[in-house]
Amino acid sequence: MNHTLCNEQIQQPSLFDAAQNLSTILSLSVEPVSQKRKRKHIEHHLMTASVEAFEQIKTRRNKAYLLILRLLKEFDFAEPERNLTAREMLRLLKSRGQVKPDAERNYLSPRLTELLDFNCVENPMIEGAIEHYLKRVESDAIASVWRITSRGHELLNCLDALSR
Repeated sequence: MNHTLCNEQIQQPSLFDAAQNLSTILSLSVEPVSQKRKRKHIEHHLMTASVEAFEQIKTRRNKAYLLILRLLKEFDFAEPERNLTAREMLRLLKSRGQVKPDAERNYLSPRLTELLDFNCVENPMIEGAIEHYLKRVESDAIASVWRITSRGHELLNCLDALSR
């Protein structure tokens, strides 16, 4: 495209030329597109709770921890698709009358994250996969499933003893 400006002819560069000049000026290097952002709680697998903190929760009565761990013990399966999501846990607890009928998922989710920090629960993976198993439950968004660990069984035994 030619433009006349003050009796001079100016030649506009093509889009390719402009991009090439810009990359030369900025010395841009082409980097691969980053992988999708990891979900927030995955980083918790890398954190290790201190021994003192874990010992403290073993001596305190915590109803939410007890409900979650008992439920996960009941639904402790090797196949990730049989494990429960937070919403499924909440529905079961409501149907059993163990939590208020108007309780929301946020009653359980922060406790699950805390238990994950203490390595008492985990998000199972499918063998050979690098991502955690996600489950689609009718009328719910896709979500992580939860499974109790050996440390979770230890905490459950301590909390059960305190509740007697």
